[in-house]
Amino acid sequence: MQDLKNIKLNPGFKSGTVAVPSSKSISHRAIICAGLAENGESHINNIDMSEDVQATTDAMRVFKNYKNAENIIIHCKESGSLLRFLIPVAAALGINATFTGEGTLLGRPISLYQDLFADKGVSIQSTLLTVPVIIRGKLSAGKFYVPGNITSQYITGLLFALPLLDGDSEIILTSPLESEPYVDITVDVLKVFGITVDKTKDGYSVKGNQAYKSADYVVEGDYSQAAFFASAAAINGDIAIKNLNPKSHQGDYKIIDILRDFGAKVYFDGDVLRASKGENLRGIKLNMPKNRQTSLSDFSSKFSIDASQIPDLVPVLSVVAAYADGETVIYNARRLRIKESDRIRAVYDMLTAIGSNVREADDGLIIRGTGGKKLPGGVVKSVNDHRIAMSAAVASINTENGVIIDDMTCINKSYPMFLRDLLALDIL
Repeated sequence: MQDLKNIKLNPGFKSGTVAVPSSKSISHRAIICAGLAENGESHINNIDMSEDVQATTDAMRVFKNYKNAENIIIHCKESGSLLRFLIPVAAALGINATFTGEGTLLGRPISLYQDLFADKGVSIQSTLLTVPVIIRGKLSAGKFYVPGNITSQYITGLLFALPLLDGDSEIILTSPLESEPYVDITVDVLKVFGITVDKTKDGYSVKGNQAYKSADYVVEGDYSQAAFFASAAAINGDIAIKNLNPKSHQGDYKIIDILRDFGAKVYFDGDVLRASKGENLRGIKLNMPKNRQTSLSDFSSKFSIDASQIPDLVPVLSVVAAYADGETVIYNARRLRIKESDRIRAVYDMLTAIGSNVREADDGLIIRGTGGKKLPGGVVKSVNDHRIAMSAAVASINTENGVIIDDMTCINKSYPMFLRDLLALDIL
């Protein structure tokens, strides 16, 4: 196995073609739906195994045999989405289940489920409301009031579970929904596997007594991963990216529009996404009062980046901003503080380590770019966060001295072959 400690990545213009892996988000959902189908065999094609996807596959094997066990144990590794997706499913099936995990998952909160299920027949036992989590009881149908400004994973978990209940249910959003494209993907995949969800003015309506049906499904390529290569090209390259759906509903499809706003050339040539440097990258700027201190969330402008629907793009977009001309403001990113790392702080530390001019706010970042000039480079700590490690790798291509990343083992969580694919591109 390749040693991924203290990897040095050298600068240089990147060119060539890369085929990105299948969407991790869609893979999770398709595997869960297939695992819940009672009859028939499902075939899910174009799946790339990462640690997170393997964890979901293993979990659904356990769920398949739950009727023969008094208690099942689901090991979620470091997948917060898997944990939040399957807690309601276990409750809906009336399974006595224990959810475990490792690493950063040990601090990821699940307190909302305890509140939602308090009057619905389910008890959740957990120290400090993190894993390990013990589920007891059978979930009852009804109304579930959910704040929309938390992770959408809670809503997806409910959408998996509510069709299995004896009665009809409603998810009622108590605030505007963030990361809505991820919920849209869930609804799309559920439909393929025979489950109907109706969108309402305030949330979602779900009929009970539905049954998951087996299906054949092809997982499309991952725009979250394509974003690293498209951003690298925008900074210093010319890259063709294959295995993408030009009409995808993935929220991170937005990378195309944002990189164009930065001034990069990004377009589809048939079913291949091409990305390259424009004449000049420009910052996506927000005019702020001089006395502004911390929060950016009450400011919005077409000249800034609202991260509420695209949280996973923030690390690599911050790298693009570091090389653009002028100032870029990224806001509505507070939820990034409870990802695999505190991603706002981790991005700040990463950019600072390579010589970028960046300020941290409680819900975002303010980045003063170089106008295309090289940054010095330096040593970056990945903080065991795959998106920080991959973003630092992208940052290296326009530095003076390259970037050393202390540990890239974390890329196995989502994209084990990322380093291979990046290094396979020509350096001119």
